[in-house]
Amino acid sequence: MSSIKQKINKVLADYASIYAELLREIVKSTKSLSDIGSGSQLEILDLQINTQKNTVSSLVAVMIEKDKELHLLLKELVVHQEFQSKIRSVRRLVEEKNSQLSNLSTTLEHIHSDLLTSLHDTSQTTKAMNTRKEVDLTDVTSYAHRISGTTSAPSMDQAALKSPPYPPPHVWSASLLYPKNRKAYEEKMKQSLTEEKKEPEPPSPAKFVASTATIPQVAYHAAPQRQAQQIAAPIELFGLNDASSDSESDSDSDSESD
Repeated sequence: MSSIKQKINKVLADYASIYAELLREIVKSTKSLSDIGSGSQLEILDLQINTQKNTVSSLVAVMIEKDKELHLLLKELVVHQEFQSKIRSVRRLVEEKNSQLSNLSTTLEHIHSDLLTSLHDTSQTTKAMNTRKEVDLTDVTSYAHRISGTTSAPSMDQAALKSPPYPPPHVWSASLLYPKNRKAYEEKMKQSLTEEKKEPEPPSPAKFVASTATIPQVAYHAAPQRQAQQIAAPIELFGLNDASSDSESDSDSDSESD
């Protein structure tokens, strides 16, 4: 199937050849008119003129057909050029989309590489977490108890008083984690706060004399009570409320005073 360009070139070539032949016939006709004579020559010339006239008419008819064909081809060429313009625009759009797809492909490759790296690191971390040694609580407590004699911090600013870094099992039942003990501790703290807020009453003369009279006795009992408080201090650090220890310390102080 020939293209539109080839068809137009063929029509133009035919048109040029017909036009040249038409010009030759017109020239012959003009030369024949200049050679007009008398008698038999007129009849021969008249016959030649009629023949040339028919030839010129047929050539003009052929040129008219070629001209119509050329006009149709030119209209077809305009439509073809419009289609070519649309094709070029579609090609540019396809090239842009291909460029975007190439960029997306490159981005996806980078993301895939990052995901593989993250997956590898996560798998290594998960593997390390799954394969790590499980530590038993008894091992921790036994180790803490073993080093408590040399590494425990002084309790209540008393360097001579050492205690383990965790409450011993026999005082766990007195922990503030139990609701009953925590409630009693809160009530005790509220009571102490309310007592601190109360203003002290001015001492009466009789009370002042009684207090001055008992000063040596208070000084005599102060040392055992301070010692009992120092012994109970580690328990209070862990939020414990051991009533038995308080009663024992009171009984010891009474016995020492006797």
